[in-house]
Amino acid sequence: MSLKHSLDALQSLLASQLPCPVISGRPEQSLGLYLFPWHIHQPTQLRAIGASESAHRPCSLSVVLLPKADSIVTSLDLLDQAMTAIQAQPIQTCVDGKVHIILDAWSAETMMQFFTAAGLPLQCALACELRLS
Repeated sequence: MSLKHSLDALQSLLASQLPCPVISGRPEQSLGLYLFPWHIHQPTQLRAIGASESAHRPCSLSVVLLPKADSIVTSLDLLDQAMTAIQAQPIQTCVDGKVHIILDAWSAETMMQFFTAAGLPLQCALACELRLS
């Protein structure tokens, strides 16, 4: 299964539930909710497997949901609506399998590392992990 399909599944879920555009990528000027893919996780035991054997290896994708709205209240409301949508439908079917969307609680240190590395101003965000099966 493709990581792109898992990101598309999350984007489709949120686009159907939120009153704003849901955009994959780095936040820009347009208002909406941005899905910022952050990290691909691959189980340690599978790193030594050859390319042909690992075609269907399990992995996951960390995604940070970043609202770009005209006010802090609207940003928080978008994150709340996104969290509600994910909790209501945590398993999405996509082209070639299922995607489990798991909300992730980041520590303050992890959030600072993310925003510093991404070169983004610190803001309220929601992190989740997309696990393929």
